[in-house]
Amino acid sequence: MHLFITCPPYLEQLLAAELEELGIPARRWPRGVSAPLSMDNVYRINYCSRLATRVLWPLAHFECTSRETLYAEAKKIPWTEVLSLDKTFAIDANVTNNPAFRNTHFAGLVVKDAICDAFREATGNRPSVEIYNPAIQIHLFIYENKATLSLDTSGAPLFKRGYRSGTIEAPLQETLAAAILKLSGYTSNDILCDPLCGSGTFLWEAALLATGTPAAYFRKQFGFFNHPQFSQEAWQAVKSEIDSRIVPLKPYSIFGGDRDRKAIDLCNATLKTTSFPLHFQHAHLHNFKPILQPTLVVTNPPYGSRLSSTPDPYAALADFLQTTCHGKARAAILSPHRRLHPSLGRPSQKPIPLLNGGLEVFLHLL
Repeated sequence: MHLFITCPPYLEQLLAAELEELGIPARRWPRGVSAPLSMDNVYRINYCSRLATRVLWPLAHFECTSRETLYAEAKKIPWTEVLSLDKTFAIDANVTNNPAFRNTHFAGLVVKDAICDAFREATGNRPSVEIYNPAIQIHLFIYENKATLSLDTSGAPLFKRGYRSGTIEAPLQETLAAAILKLSGYTSNDILCDPLCGSGTFLWEAALLATGTPAAYFRKQFGFFNHPQFSQEAWQAVKSEIDSRIVPLKPYSIFGGDRDRKAIDLCNATLKTTSFPLHFQHAHLHNFKPILQPTLVVTNPPYGSRLSSTPDPYAALADFLQTTCHGKARAAILSPHRRLHPSLGRPSQKPIPLLNGGLEVFLHLL
């Protein structure tokens, strides 16, 4: 039995390297990595990982060829040691290439029935299901004829950091922003700038990274609070140890700008809750002037439904890099296009494929 830590596609290698940096051995798999099973690892990965989506604690692995086998194997688990009548639960199911379950929702219902029947036989009652905000989340994964049932120790997905005061249309997911910063080679010595910052995801993630602040520092809830082996004392010891390594952010090192007043207002509202010394300007790209010259520009120019708000963002971005940055700043540009606009020049390496909200995009490093 190992923990399974999920992540978006294309980020498995980065996640494995991140866990190794935390001192946790990791093995890469599609859509995630595995790591040794322990509550200490549960605490550290949930709190520190910038790339993980969920940390799953396995309860059972078994062959799953029919509704009957899924029900029987799920019912064998000692659920009264995992759940209690006063805590709600929900099932999150994922089924691939199994002809017995062409409907993922149906597979989840089978597990729900097995849990409720096991409780009725043991106690005469059953716990309640709460879909949107359960105390305990059960994860079912079926691939071909293999099934795994796990406890989700994260609760809400880990890209929900807890620092946002709000979002604008189509915000960049935090895990993807953190991955792009790593791929761009960002360090605390950089002067970072996003001239099309939206609600500031790149900038908040950079502030967390530069200061060594854990990714989940601003979160209030985790699924592991309801784990049978949870220890408040052990969790607080791990948290205190990690928090003791946080360092201040260098002043005048992170800048953001956007032509959308609502976006800048949201950034300034988040600024009050995080206390990071970030700097924002309400400005069109051609008028945006950071106090210091950037060494790294990281941005996600508008496309799709966002494109109407900024006509020809690539030409304006090219001008910003040549004039405001004097052609000296490195750049990391996320785009739905495999080839960048010619005005931006040739990327220094092959475009890196990523997924943003289910859409294939490409990271161009200049």
